[in-house]
Amino acid sequence: AQWPKMVACATGFVAERLRGEVRIYDTSAQRRPVLRVSSVLGEEALSALCVSADGLRVYVGSVSGNFAALDLRRALSPLGRFKGCAGSIRAIATHATLPLVACAGLDRALRIYDTRSFKLNERVYLKQRLNAALFSTDGEMARASGDEGEVDEMLGLLPQVQDDALGGEVDEE
Repeated sequence: AQWPKMVACATGFVAERLRGEVRIYDTSAQRRPVLRVSSVLGEEALSALCVSADGLRVYVGSVSGNFAALDLRRALSPLGRFKGCAGSIRAIATHATLPLVACAGLDRALRIYDTRSFKLNERVYLKQRLNAALFSTDGEMARASGDEGEVDEMLGLLPQVQDDALGGEVDEE
């Protein structure tokens, strides 16, 4: 399934196109785009798009791992690029109150950046392919410990379940 290529903003919506073009539509003014900006990240396809909570910035990610912030007030002029992404960016999410933006890529890493300094705050490797990113609404920031021993200990405390399809036998290690 395709992810939506449009995101609602204050008076209309922002859309991405295949050849790196970002369009702004103002639904109160006209049906055609009021602003088109080509080659924001070069001549490569955009794969993810997100509008900030205050509606002043647009974050775009490309299929080759480029990730940038654009200013909606100044005709989508580039504000800066976020470094460290590898592979196609599949999803971008912004925090509602904190100056944070997260991106999930095909390299199976979730990266959290500071939107003011464009610096990487956190990088977490996750073991499955990522298709979405989301921030919690309570404002708390949880950190992953990365300790494999704790995970193995928690899994060891779980009760064993017998599978009737296997004849009720349980593998003991």
